[in-house]
Amino acid sequence: MRAILFSVFILLYYSLSAQVFSLDDFLMKCEANYPLANQHSFIDASTDLKLKNLNALYYPQFDLTGQMTWQNDVPHVEVGQLPFNMPQAPKDQYKAYVDFKQMIFDGGLTMASKEVERNKSNVEHHRVKVDIYGIRSGIINSYFLVLMLDEQMKQLDYITNNLEERQKEVEVLVNNGVLLLSNLDVLKVEILKLKQNRYGIEEARKAAIAILSEYSGEMLSDSIRLAWDSTSVVTNGARPELALFDAQRQQLSATNNLMAKKRMPKLMGFGQAGYGNPGFNMLLDSFEPFYMVGVRLNWNIWDWKMTANERQILDKQSDILSTQEETFLKNIKIGSLEIQSRIRKMEKMIETDHEIIDLRKRITNNSKVQLKNGVIMASDYISDLNNEAIARLSHTMHKIELNKAQRELINLLGSNL
Repeated sequence: MRAILFSVFILLYYSLSAQVFSLDDFLMKCEANYPLANQHSFIDASTDLKLKNLNALYYPQFDLTGQMTWQNDVPHVEVGQLPFNMPQAPKDQYKAYVDFKQMIFDGGLTMASKEVERNKSNVEHHRVKVDIYGIRSGIINSYFLVLMLDEQMKQLDYITNNLEERQKEVEVLVNNGVLLLSNLDVLKVEILKLKQNRYGIEEARKAAIAILSEYSGEMLSDSIRLAWDSTSVVTNGARPELALFDAQRQQLSATNNLMAKKRMPKLMGFGQAGYGNPGFNMLLDSFEPFYMVGVRLNWNIWDWKMTANERQILDKQSDILSTQEETFLKNIKIGSLEIQSRIRKMEKMIETDHEIIDLRKRITNNSKVQLKNGVIMASDYISDLNNEAIARLSHTMHKIELNKAQRELINLLGSNL
C-alpha cells in the first residue's frame, strides 16, 4: 500500500510539474488567493452591521433611569396660622422611570445615511480591487523573468553541447600532435564557466518561482513550465481606478444629499412612565406611579451656514477628485506612449534577428572546420560560438520583451480576465 501511495504521489507531482501555466492562469490565481481578497467579505459584514444600526433608529428607544436626591428646599407656600397644614413636597425624593422615544418622521435622514454607508462600502470594495490590481506588475515581471532565464538556460546548453563535442575532437587532435594542449584546456575552462553560469541561472529561476508561489498561494515546483502568450494588444476591460473614481463621486453625491436631510423637520413621539416620591403631583408626599406621552417637532431653521459650507467642501472634494482622475489618465497616456515605443523597437529588431543568426551560424561552422584543421585556436572558436549564442539569445529575448511589453500595455490600459 505504501508503494502504491508513493507511486501515486510521484505521478501527481510530475503531472503537476509538467503542466504548462499561462500568464492569465497566474493572474487569476494570484488575484483570487491574495490576502486582500478576503477584505471584500469583511467590508460586506461591516456594512450590514452599520445598516442594522441605522434600521434600529426606526424602533422605539428606551432609557431606564433611577435616582435618589435630597434638597435643602422644596416649593412651598408661606402662610399664617391655619387650622390645617399645607401639603409640601418631601426634601428626600426617589424615583425610577423609563423614557421612550419613537421616530415618526425624520425627513429622510435615516434613508440618506444608509445610502451613504452603501456608497462607502462600494468605495472600499473598489479600493481593494485597485490594490489587488497593483500586484499584477510584480507577477508579470516574475513570470517573464522565468521565461528569460529558461531561454538563457537553453543557450547555455546549446553552447555547452557544442563545446563538449569540440572537446572530444580537440582531444584527438592534441593526442595526434596537431593542436597544443592549451587549446583543450581553454575548452575545459569555458565549459566549467558555463556550469557556473548555469548555477546562477538556476538559483535566479528558483527565486522567481518562489515569488510566483507566494503570489498564487500554491507550492510551485521548480520544474514548472510557463507558456508564452500570443498577445494582441486588445483590452477587454478598464482600470479599476476609474470605477473607484466613479464610486467616490457617488459617495460625494450621497453625502451631499445627507447634508440636505439634516435640515429637514423631524417629528418624534416620546413618553415617560415611572414610580416615585413624589410623582408628578409635587405636593403629595407619597410613592405614586406617573406617566406622560407627547409629540415633539424639531426643525433647525438656522445653522449659521454650516450646511452651505459643508456643501462647498464637498464641491472642492469633487474638484480634487476630477483632478486626480485627469492626472491618472494622463499618466496612463504617457506610459502607453513609452510602451508602444518599446513594442515598435522590438518588432524592428526581430525583423533583422534571423539574418544575424544565419550569418553567425555560418561563421561558427567555418570556425569549427578551421579548428579541426588546426588553423585557429580554441579561443577563436569559442568567441564565434558565443557570438552565435548571443545572437540566438538576443532574438529570443527580443520576442520575450515584445510579449512582455504587450502585456504591460494591456495591464496599463486595463484588462478584466
